[in-house]
Amino acid sequence: MDIDFALWGFILGAVGVVLSSILTAQQIIERIRAKSGERIGKITELLQGIYGPIRDFAGSPTPETAGRLVESVRKTMNQILGLEPTFRKISPELARDLTEFIQVIRMMTDGQFQADLPMEIEIAGNSQVRKLISTLSKDIENWLSDHT
Repeated sequence: MDIDFALWGFILGAVGVVLSSILTAQQIIERIRAKSGERIGKITELLQGIYGPIRDFAGSPTPETAGRLVESVRKTMNQILGLEPTFRKISPELARDLTEFIQVIRMMTDGQFQADLPMEIEIAGNSQVRKLISTLSKDIENWLSDHT
């Protein structure tokens, strides 16, 4: 009789270990999904913030829209670069274009991300900036339509 209790104790213990392992695995999966969703939320929020100036410049590349664009890049550059690994995982093309755009603006403004009128005129007339903005505008619009 003592052996039966020991056997049942062992079986119940084993079932407990299996259930505990399953619950732990489920919690890990939920955390991973939550982090992924959180990252997508951060990217979506960031893209919503910069989409307006990018769309405005794409529609009308003037010194005024170039100034707003540079100001937007200045305000969000650190966030964009901080989320670059996540951008690369989720949308490699968007990550590449955003990084390239930041580098172009950095070079054109000598790393200051402040544009006076002559600089705004130069940015508005720059073919590389126009091409990147055209691509970014479409990519961001597609992203936002898929994730909002």
